[in-house]
Amino acid sequence: MSHRLFSLKMRRATQTKREIWIYENDILLENSPFTKKIYANKRIGLPPHSRVIPNYIDTNKKWKNRYLFKSKKDLLF
Repeated sequence: MSHRLFSLKMRRATQTKREIWIYENDILLENSPFTKKIYANKRIGLPPHSRVIPNYIDTNKKWKNRYLFKSKKDLLF
């Protein structure tokens, strides 16, 4: 893959906006949705560049049996 093509793909990937909805014990956290992963990490006490949210988002697995991460608002709660 050429550098130009790689750069274009990376730019498109970073331009997509993704909301992060966080549920604590099945209750939506205040200030959700978060528009940046850094703010979501800070809200739950993680370092700003932690990989927890990308690893758990939309997996329906709770992190530390407490937090559930979604990219869309879940209407079931």
